[in-house]
Amino acid sequence: MADGTASAPGVYVSLDDLLALEYRGRKVSFLPQQPVHSLLSGRFASRMRGRGLNFEEIRDYRSGDDVRSIDWKVTARLQKPHIRVFNEERDRQTLLVVDQRLPMFFGSQRSMKSVTAAEAAAISAWRVLGAGDRVGAIVFDDRGMTEFRPRRSRSTVLQILSAIVASNRALGVGRGLSASPSMLNKVLRQAQRRALHDAAVIVISDFDGADDDTRGMVEAMARHNDVVALLVHDPLQSELPASASMTVTDGELQIHLEVGRESVRKSIVEATQARLKAVFAWTQEICVPVLPLSAAEDTAQQLRRLLGKLQSHTGAAAATGTWGRALADPQTRQADPLAGLIDIPLPQEVSLLPQTWPSRIAIALIVALAVWTIWRFVHHRRASRYRREALRELDRMHPAADAAPRRLVDQLALLVRRTALGAFPREAIAPLTGKAWLEFLDRSYGGNEFSRGVGQWLVSGPYQPTTPGRDELNALRGLVDRWIRVHHV
Repeated sequence: MADGTASAPGVYVSLDDLLALEYRGRKVSFLPQQPVHSLLSGRFASRMRGRGLNFEEIRDYRSGDDVRSIDWKVTARLQKPHIRVFNEERDRQTLLVVDQRLPMFFGSQRSMKSVTAAEAAAISAWRVLGAGDRVGAIVFDDRGMTEFRPRRSRSTVLQILSAIVASNRALGVGRGLSASPSMLNKVLRQAQRRALHDAAVIVISDFDGADDDTRGMVEAMARHNDVVALLVHDPLQSELPASASMTVTDGELQIHLEVGRESVRKSIVEATQARLKAVFAWTQEICVPVLPLSAAEDTAQQLRRLLGKLQSHTGAAAATGTWGRALADPQTRQADPLAGLIDIPLPQEVSLLPQTWPSRIAIALIVALAVWTIWRFVHHRRASRYRREALRELDRMHPAADAAPRRLVDQLALLVRRTALGAFPREAIAPLTGKAWLEFLDRSYGGNEFSRGVGQWLVSGPYQPTTPGRDELNALRGLVDRWIRVHHV
């Protein structure tokens, strides 16, 4: 392209132009225009959240402190007024996503869309840096992307602007460039990796190539970040002349269009509006503000209107195809203090199912643990059923101790034998008699009172000339009770 065209205003942008926007964009603000305690601060939400407040300390109430800051729980506990002290969050990162692809190299009046996008990115970068926050960017074209990590430094902004200028100067017809609609999703996927939470993401593009995947990635970023979409457009894309013909090229092929014909003009306008309508619908569907930025008007003035002084026309205007006239209508530029506010978008219904894989895995583990615990409980109850029956039978034997002590000894011996047959293999229990039987009972519960203590009555009781006393009976009964409870199978 000739040098004259390259230096023509509005076709390409220079680094000096973007540096000058540091002073022209001072009145642009991404924060709410109304004071915090204003009567106009309720029922409506700003397009972007303000800074957060970090808790600092709780201290004694002092004369002049705001009574609304009193912590009533601490005051009631300590019987002395205390207040909560907060400091303003000042370190917030902003990520600019700047489109410099071949479809952006189009303009009919003031400038190319690529130039408007470069100016909007420069104004945003300067304003973020002026607010003391970190600024980073992803500048992309049809061939690739250049990424800058968020930093709070003037040199970072200069690097971002230089990359924008380089990509902008590379645009043009006959330079071997070919449009790459899929590059938009690649860049947004990278932006999604960088903006994890509490960041401001400003996407400046004409959203050529936007599809359902684009919407999904923007929605995912908006869950944990503030996302604003600046949709760069040119009036000629939706308001074609009634009688004219034009030649259109994508850098490789060209076609002659008779836009004077109603059918041709209508099909072009409908195709353009269908794409824009899907993007503008993000405002209501996923609560992401989509602000139209015209290449036919001054960029700084538009940003001032869109970010604080102009009512939102994006939803209805995109549906009717009159958003270009809505921005140009002087009636909408009145200094109405309510004009910069938008209705609070209704949140999407929250599903009862967990939304993240870690939470799903955690719930699955909890359910599995609950099922395993219930199974263990039921299995233990079934396995220890013979113990409960033996203990109930043992309780019924107690009243007979004074009347017939020898009979009680026989009943205890029979109860132990039956319990052992129910717990252990029959072939291992049936042959045991005498000392071997008592030693087995000692091993099964970890003691020696059967073979060396009062438990000997279970074997020698029928052959003893005397009967056991009350104390021996109580000790024997206690030993049988303990063995039924603690013996291990």
